[in-house]
Amino acid sequence: MFGLWGRKEEEEPPVERREVPVRALTPSGWISGKLSMPGIVRIVDFIDLEVFLRLTEVRFEGDEKELAFLALRRDSIIILTVDSNENLESVETLGFQDEHRVTCWIECGAIQGVMLLRLGTRLSDYMTRHEGLVVLRECRYRIRNPMTMKVEEGKSWALLLNPQKIVAMTEAPQTGEG
Repeated sequence: MFGLWGRKEEEEPPVERREVPVRALTPSGWISGKLSMPGIVRIVDFIDLEVFLRLTEVRFEGDEKELAFLALRRDSIIILTVDSNENLESVETLGFQDEHRVTCWIECGAIQGVMLLRLGTRLSDYMTRHEGLVVLRECRYRIRNPMTMKVEEGKSWALLLNPQKIVAMTEAPQTGEG
């Protein structure tokens, strides 16, 4: 391809992509698949920029059929779990961090975990201004699966939670606060 002055434009090298196994709880139940994303981008930062997540090798809970592709609307996600090899740091939380032990009540249950916020950041301020999914670590949850209506209990090294789906939230006192 030639540019404005007849010079040949440099071709941009193709962006390396990676496939990250994910499992999303939605109002339609659990959806499993592989998230296709650029290889150099942090998963949390990538998801926060996307309106639709491009998934391949997709399975809906209770359905044996595998779909080759699905565009999953980020706002429909209640909980997203990712492969434990993924770094869940985001650009926003890099650096010195405080641990905030929280319990989040969502329409279908409750999740306990740890949020890492920059030093001196109040949880309420962070949640008020944050857009996109938030990371909870060392999680325990008890939820009612929207698809099967069965109560599920589990643990996860980390998960991403849609703050728009939070009904209420509390923070346990930090060590030394009483």
